[in-house]
Order: sequence, then structure tokens, then C-alpha cells
Amino acid sequence: MTRLVLKESPPADFLPDARHDAGAMDTDHVLDEALSRVGRLESILAATGGALHDVNNLLTVLAGNLYLMTEALRNQPELLKKSRSARNTAQRGSNLIRELLDAAREPDDQSNLISPAKHVAALKPLLRRAINEKHRFGIRHSKEPWTVAASASQFESAVMNLVINANEAMSEPGAIEIRVENFELDRDGAQQLGIPAGNYVRVRVMDNGPGIPAKLLSRIAQPLVTTKPAGQGNGMGLAMVKRFAARANGSLSITSAEGRGTTMEIWLPRSSESGDATANMTLPLFTLPGGNETVLLVTDDGDVGQTVRELLESLGYRVIAARNRGSALTQARAVPKIAAVICERSADNRERERRWLNALRRAHPDIRQLALLQLGDDGPRVAPDADACLHRPLGVNELADAVRSVIGVPK
Repeated sequence: MTRLVLKESPPADFLPDARHDAGAMDTDHVLDEALSRVGRLESILAATGGALHDVNNLLTVLAGNLYLMTEALRNQPELLKKSRSARNTAQRGSNLIRELLDAAREPDDQSNLISPAKHVAALKPLLRRAINEKHRFGIRHSKEPWTVAASASQFESAVMNLVINANEAMSEPGAIEIRVENFELDRDGAQQLGIPAGNYVRVRVMDNGPGIPAKLLSRIAQPLVTTKPAGQGNGMGLAMVKRFAARANGSLSITSAEGRGTTMEIWLPRSSESGDATANMTLPLFTLPGGNETVLLVTDDGDVGQTVRELLESLGYRVIAARNRGSALTQARAVPKIAAVICERSADNRERERRWLNALRRAHPDIRQLALLQLGDDGPRVAPDADACLHRPLGVNELADAVRSVIGVPK
């Protein structure tokens, strides 16, 4: 069996593997090819970025309406089950879009206390549907699983990537298993993985498929490297998993043998923090923070605006909705008190938006501002005067928490 340990790599990952061609390729040739590959990657990201933003908005509407539908079906168990599954899938789709749009940005150091075992268990129905029915699939985990400090959405994306890779690698009936285990890593093992010794959660995705060709194993997690036929893969999945593991101060290792299968292992350090870690992404509305204040909502996207309005009203707020700043200001001046405004912000119109907000504050000096941004927008740069920022697609929990947070404790 051949074992490979993958850690976060410098930009040299984009360089071609020139070990066998060192005598034939001079430095300028290597750099030219590297720049060409980077240029192709940038072109791909530029071409897909706009489309992803559109999908992002659609998912905001889809996830929000599925959430509202689920609330209306709580007395119908069978429909509730189907609705909840669709809602969670839409939310996970939103998270995957978030990861794709974040792929080219600097790492976000924010993390939460999560239980990998609980998240894998919550993913089981979705994973089962993603795997060919001819393959056996199972999940095992420690009786008292540890928690880690990491991004929940990035972790779920990483697991999905590994499972989908295993599924697509097997043309014949086989088996895929996920194991989430508590592991005490000694000094020798830690040295091999390039991480400190200590307690880790090891997430193993194992298959008995054809394995990875030896000639590709050393480069398999580099961007744009794939074992799939042309047109069937972009070679970014494992690169994203590798990056996630490094962000969480862990490691990704791969063990593979041609004809015998592959094992992918994500190593995440056990968190020393205490607290409740949960995989529940979509709690009932009555468990979310709400209020009875008046909120001004300004967005020129009718579907997104309608969905956000209904969600806010379900949380108890009185909502004044407007499609443009002029109409919003007119309506705001006719109301005695508005607690918060949720409004679109963009770098292109920053000065005009600032003047409009100043006019709004003259009518409501205590109003709080939630800036509604597209994913990838830098909040402090686009909306430096905002009290908080919300990025599309809006999660219901995120929306409820943000509004309540900026308004303050209910009176």
C-alpha cells in the first residue's frame, strides 16, 4: 500500500511536475507553463462567478420558502419529513456555493465547535442518495465522539467530496465506509503527518475500488489534477479538502493501492473548548430569536425580498419592504420608529448609499443597519458603516441571529 500525506502547500502547487523533465525544461519554460495554468484557473473562476451569484440568489428563495413550508406542515408527519429533507438539502447546496465562491479568497479563520460524528450522521440520507445503489454504504463512529473547532459547512463539503470521489471511482459493485474515530496520535505518527502529537478526530472514507495510479498519487490533491476522464471532473475536490484540513490545523492523508482501494483520512485536532456541538442546521422557528420591532427591508430582487420578508414576519417582526431607496425613505418617514434596516450594499454605489443612509438616520437616529452583501464581498470595505453584514444565500438561523443581535435584547 502506498501512503501519501498532504498538507497545505504554497502557490508552487500550480507548477507542473518537472521531476522527469528537468533536463529538457528551463526555468522560463516552467514559469510560463505555471502562469498559463494560473491564467486558465482564473478564467474559470471569472466565468463561473456571475452564474454562482445567480444560483446563490435562487437558493436563498428556495431554502427560505422550504423553511416556511416546513413550518406549515408540522402537524403532517409524512409531508414534514419530505419537506425537511428538501429544506436541509437546499441549505447544504447554499453552503456548497459558499465554499466555491470562497475558494479563491483568503481563508476565513472563524470556526465553530462541531461534532464530526453528528455532522456525518446528519449527512447520511444525502450521502446515500449520492452513492450508486449497487455500492454498500455504512457509517461508524466512536461511542463518545470528540469535538473539533472547524467550519461546519467546510467539513460537510469535504466529506461530500471524498464520498463522491469514491463513488465515481468504482464502476463495479463495491463498498464505501465512513469511520469517525477518536485517536491519540503519538510523536512518530504525528511526524509522518506533519502535525503536533496529541488527540485528534480521524475521519476516514474508505472504498475497495480500483485505487489511485501510483504515478498520480503524489499530485492527486493539486488543483486541476484528476483521475477522471476529460469532461467528468475539474480536479478541485481534493484540493479543497486539503485546504480545509490545513485551515483547521489538521492534515489530509491518502493510502491507496491499485486494484485494492483507497482510504482518505482527515485529521482534525480535538478542541479544548467545552460547549454543545450540533449538526442541526434548521431549527423550528419558535426556537429562533425574534421580536416585534419594525424592520425596513430594501432589495431590488423581488423574490429574495418576498422570502426574507415572510421569514422576518414569521419571527414576529413588522416589515416595511421597498424595491428602491426612494420608496424606502418615503415609507420610513411615515413611521414613528424603525429598529433596523436590511439593505443592499455594493462597492460601486458606496457614496450614494452613504448619503441615503444619512437621510434615513435623520428620520430615525437610533436605526441599526444590516448590510445585505453578495458572497465574496468584503464587509468592512463595502459597508464600513454597517452594524453587521449578511451574505447571500441567507440562512434562516443566520438571519434571525443577526437581526436580534443588532437590535438588542427584546424590551
